[in-house]
Amino acid sequence: MKIKNNLIRIFFSCLILAWVVSANAQQTTEIQNGKLKIEVNAQMQTRVSSVENGVKPLMDKFQNSEVLVTKHNTVQNFRLSGNKKVDFSDGTGKGTNWVFSGKSVGYPEVITKNVSISVYENFPDWAFYKVQYINAGTEDVVVNKWINNDYGINTQNDTPDFWSFQGSSTSARKDWILPINPNFYQKNFLGMNSSDYGGGIPVIDLWRKDAGIAVGHTEMVPKLVSLPVEMEKKASIATMCVEYEFSVPDTLHPGDTLNTYGTFVSVHRGDYFHTLRQYTLFMLYQNSRVDSIPS
Repeated sequence: MKIKNNLIRIFFSCLILAWVVSANAQQTTEIQNGKLKIEVNAQMQTRVSSVENGVKPLMDKFQNSEVLVTKHNTVQNFRLSGNKKVDFSDGTGKGTNWVFSGKSVGYPEVITKNVSISVYENFPDWAFYKVQYINAGTEDVVVNKWINNDYGINTQNDTPDFWSFQGSSTSARKDWILPINPNFYQKNFLGMNSSDYGGGIPVIDLWRKDAGIAVGHTEMVPKLVSLPVEMEKKASIATMCVEYEFSVPDTLHPGDTLNTYGTFVSVHRGDYFHTLRQYTLFMLYQNSRVDSIPS
């Protein structure tokens, strides 16, 4: 009888686990624009891939790609509560927008996160992000940093593992086109890196022989963000992201909202040239809401 009861408990445990996995799978939303595919799961994690023939996975697993770093925690675990999808048209063109909403799980801080992802018909292979955090608790939350489009990209053991475009300027006058191999790190801060050097192009692009991926910000004025790229010793992935660290920590009072800068992710084949060309074109559209776009 004891063995039978144990078998029954095991059976129902497996049944519940299968139901949870099935429910999570059903809550996974796929966004596809050209060759770019973004998947968002029930934990508000994402996985980015290229659907072009012959491209191996950029990422194996879902990742916590948009996070908030507070005084005491890195708030990265969320539970999706809903999402909305609408078609729209603006000065950049016709597109579709998704907004994913959820709340933090497992922290003293109670944070609502809204992730807006927009794609445009005339910008295939690209997606544009706006992320919002709301203090939904009853206590102040001290914020040190936010991170968007934080991705770990698989190497395919090319030589080098990746090539990269890294557009920050420093007095060292480093090349903007660099090979990426294990034991590499570059912060790519876009502020003043020395008394007479700073700024740059707010785009990071990593590419392998079969595919490339880029991230950056889309604000119309310079922003003091960093776009760090790292590949640790003996690592099989390189990491990239857009991050903003407050010079003075920002305090979110109950009900306050923090809006991050607009950012993007795109995929491509070949080197960085197509990325920079499309980025320039998108920024021209952004700047042409009043003026006409050059033909």
